[in-house]
Amino acid sequence: MKTQLQQTMKAKMNYLENAIAGWFENAKTDYGISGRLVSIEGDEEKELIIITVEEEGIKSECTLNYVSQFPAKELYNIWQESF
Repeated sequence: MKTQLQQTMKAKMNYLENAIAGWFENAKTDYGISGRLVSIEGDEEKELIIITVEEEGIKSECTLNYVSQFPAKELYNIWQESF
């Protein structure tokens, strides 16, 4: 059985995966920028999510910490600001 933290992390990772995929779809349509979500990984013990994306052939990584303290939309906003 999954713990509450595991369920929360999974839900937030799913939200981020969909939101980031949509962001790249819009970037391609609006600006002709090619990119994609490479991976999204969670570590419940350290309470973090690592997002790897590729834009125009360049990979970038963003680590979100203390993910249980933020709603998924706020984590997405933090990712956008770091990217």
